[in-house]
Amino acid sequence: ASSIYQKANTFSKEVSDLENLLLPTDSNLSTAIGDFFSSLQDIAAYPDDQAPRIVAIEKGKDLAGQFNLYSDRIENLKNDIEKKAQNAVTSVNLLTQQISNINGKILASGIEAGGSNALLDQRDLLLDQLSEVTQITVSYGGKGQAEVRLGNTGSGPVIVSSNDNPSKGTTGTTVIDIINQGSRLQPVVGTSQTATNQIQGGIIAGMVEAYAISDDTLKEIDALATLVSERFNEVNQSGLNLNGEKG
Repeated sequence: ASSIYQKANTFSKEVSDLENLLLPTDSNLSTAIGDFFSSLQDIAAYPDDQAPRIVAIEKGKDLAGQFNLYSDRIENLKNDIEKKAQNAVTSVNLLTQQISNINGKILASGIEAGGSNALLDQRDLLLDQLSEVTQITVSYGGKGQAEVRLGNTGSGPVIVSSNDNPSKGTTGTTVIDIINQGSRLQPVVGTSQTATNQIQGGIIAGMVEAYAISDDTLKEIDALATLVSERFNEVNQSGLNLNGEKG
C-alpha cells in the first residue's frame, strides 16, 4: 500500500509541475499562435500594404520563440525527473546494503528464533523505507533474515539475499539502476543491467511514469510546431508577394 501511494504521490507532484509549465500566462503558446494567424489575416485584408507583413514576421518570430521556450522547459523538467529517479535508485542500493548487513548480524546472533528485537526493529524500519522508494516482496528465513525481491509478484529479481552474509565476505545485494532510453526511463538490475518491469510502485515508478508523460507532451508540442510550419509554408507558396509574383 505504501509503494502504491508513493507512486501516485510522486507522479502527481511531477505532473503538477508539467501542468504549471503549460498553463496560460500573459505570454504563452496559445496566444502566440492566435496572434500569428491574426497577423496573416491582416495581410490578406491589406495585400498591398508592407506594414502587416512586417508585423507577421515579428509575430512568427514570437511564435517560434514560444515553441522553443516550451521545449526547453519540458526538457529541463525531464532532466530534473531523471536526476530524482537516480537519487531514488541510490537510496534503494544504500537501503538494501543496510538490510543485508542486518541480515548478517541476525545470522551471526546466537538467538535461535532470530536476532534481538532491536535488530528486527531496524530490519523492519529499513524495509518500510525501501517499500516507499520501490515496490518489493519480502520473505523471511528461519532466524528472521529478510529476502527482498523487486515487485509484488514474488518472482521478481532478488535484490537482498537471505542467505549471503556480508560480514563473511559474501555479497548479499544486487544493485539496481535507471538508464535513459531517450523517451523513457528503464529500471535495470545487476551489473549486466537487465531490464525489469517489476517496479510498479514506489517513488521510482512515479518518476518513470512522469518522465514518460513529459516526453509524450514534448513530442506533441514538436508535432504542433511542425504542423504549423508546414501549413504556413504551403499557404505562403501559393500566395503573392508585393510584386504580384507567386511565392
